[in-house]
Amino acid sequence: MPYAHYTSRLNQWFRQVGLKVGAEPGAKLLETLIQVSPDKLLSCVHKLSLSEKECPKRSSIDDLALCKGTSYGTIIIDLEQGKPIELLPSREVDEVLNWLSQRPHIELVARDRLKEYALAITKGAPQAVQVMDRWHVLKNLREAIEKDIGRHYADIKEVFEEKGLPGNPIPRSKREREAQTLVLKKQQEQYEQVHALNQQGVTIVQIGKRLGLSRPAVYTHLHAPSPPPNATSDGKVSLTSSGLTWKRVSVRDA
Repeated sequence: MPYAHYTSRLNQWFRQVGLKVGAEPGAKLLETLIQVSPDKLLSCVHKLSLSEKECPKRSSIDDLALCKGTSYGTIIIDLEQGKPIELLPSREVDEVLNWLSQRPHIELVARDRLKEYALAITKGAPQAVQVMDRWHVLKNLREAIEKDIGRHYADIKEVFEEKGLPGNPIPRSKREREAQTLVLKKQQEQYEQVHALNQQGVTIVQIGKRLGLSRPAVYTHLHAPSPPPNATSDGKVSLTSSGLTWKRVSVRDA
């Protein structure tokens, strides 16, 4: 190529840098040696054939909010190296199926409960074992426990009263109490805003866009039997039926 700005060897070097550290960090790393843009590094990486690209045997597939509540893509993680390797523009079956079908070496795919992913993996990578990732296993377990506790609230309350236990027996640090108070205050504000917009005839989708909430979150506020519980002066929330309706958010989740 007589008009090429870079030699083939230099392009290979750019490709290796882009693969190892990424486009933006790679461009900053090379700026003391040669001026090259992140787009150039990405271009070199994209010119790789499928056989040259990293092809993990164990992958994880999950949805990713491109615009929360309205637009979602699919992120694919290399479980062996613990890093993302692909971002698909949607979570449609055909999109994921096409990516998987070009990689017949994949042996295991971790996923959530989304039916589209299950179908895409079954058709695009029939040789792969499908498993649920640890995060979703723990999430499902927590939801099941919370649901079961909610069903037995009356029994739990009776035991607490018999033993003379306070509504919230677990002591919390000052930082946890402050964080919980802020979260509850935000939930109360969202609850009031959602109901006010709903009374004005605003649609669920529009409410979500205005308040930055997903549709499930809007439905949660609309169908809640009462507003979120109020925190007391010391940041505690008593064990009440309304309190069990709302998910507790700890400092780690905030």
